[in-house]
Amino acid sequence: MTEGAVLELKDVTRVFGAGDAAVTAVSGASVALPKGELVLLMGPSGAGKSTMLQICGALLRPTSGEVWLDGTHVTALTEKQLPAVRLAKLGFVFQAFQLLANLTALENVRLVLEAKGRSKADAEGRAKALLDELSLGHRLHSKPATMSGGEKQRVAVARALANEPPLILADEPTGNLDSKTGAAVMRLLLQAVKERGTSVLCATHDNRVLEVADRIVRIEDGRLRDE
Repeated sequence: MTEGAVLELKDVTRVFGAGDAAVTAVSGASVALPKGELVLLMGPSGAGKSTMLQICGALLRPTSGEVWLDGTHVTALTEKQLPAVRLAKLGFVFQAFQLLANLTALENVRLVLEAKGRSKADAEGRAKALLDELSLGHRLHSKPATMSGGEKQRVAVARALANEPPLILADEPTGNLDSKTGAAVMRLLLQAVKERGTSVLCATHDNRVLEVADRIVRIEDGRLRDE
């Protein structure tokens, strides 16, 4: 793995289907993401952004090639080993928030901390501190249905940061938000990079977020082009 990289893809290809029905979603992708950078993965709808993020997040195996995450050769692991790696090394922020509807903001964040082995009291303290930091102290006991889109996305960011992962993967995190709220969410992710040394790979086609990026990687027809 390249020194100083938190994520590296080496000649990664992902094909769906077989024979005449085969579709190549990602083709020969190689990229290294340094620690402490916010990198945008940009491209039109259908370009392969979501597939690429799923591969980076160990949610989808490449058809060929290697994925390395924080020193771990992810593609060499068994399916049983992958959940522990995702829990320890990754945070996820999704366009549709993916919060558990029957849990409060506090419980949604606390859950990932308890999953990693923290006591309920310790997890609750950490979750509360994170939500306070993101100006959600007044929403600790609110459920997602009662929150605005921006509040839900801030809860999702808190959840992604909870276990202090080296890498956060964000899939169109501003897609369901107005421009002002979307900009605020991107500033939160940028803050995580600058203050915590976290790396962020953000898939987006939203040109409004270009100013926060350390680097832009473009994808089209499954092929990467670094800028």
